[in-house]
Amino acid sequence: MTKRDLFFLLFWSVLYGAHSLQKATLALEAHTLHQAIYRSYLLNGAVASAVLWALYYLAKKQSRALLLVFLSGSSIKLIAYFIAIYPLFSQDGTTSREEFMLFFFPYLIALSFQLAFLVRQQKPS
Repeated sequence: MTKRDLFFLLFWSVLYGAHSLQKATLALEAHTLHQAIYRSYLLNGAVASAVLWALYYLAKKQSRALLLVFLSGSSIKLIAYFIAIYPLFSQDGTTSREEFMLFFFPYLIALSFQLAFLVRQQKPS
């Protein structure tokens, strides 16, 4: 396995562990919250994976584009949140703390891995 493969394996393992922990600790009685947790983790994981792949690809060829790819990925995740997840939360007119955390935890995990990659790229060898 390459370092890249291990990085992706670690990313998805941490994301799955956080998903399992969050699902076990939150009282997800409503069907919409069950849908939201899966959508949130899959959406954040998929977009973050695509961004990480792009960052890996561009790291050696076009390092100036790394920031643009990173910011674009964050923007895509936020736009996707308002399209795919927020409507589930706003059905009752309010967004609770638990509902917000369903999106924020996977977003934070993905953001951490993307930032870790960018920091590693900037360190001199």
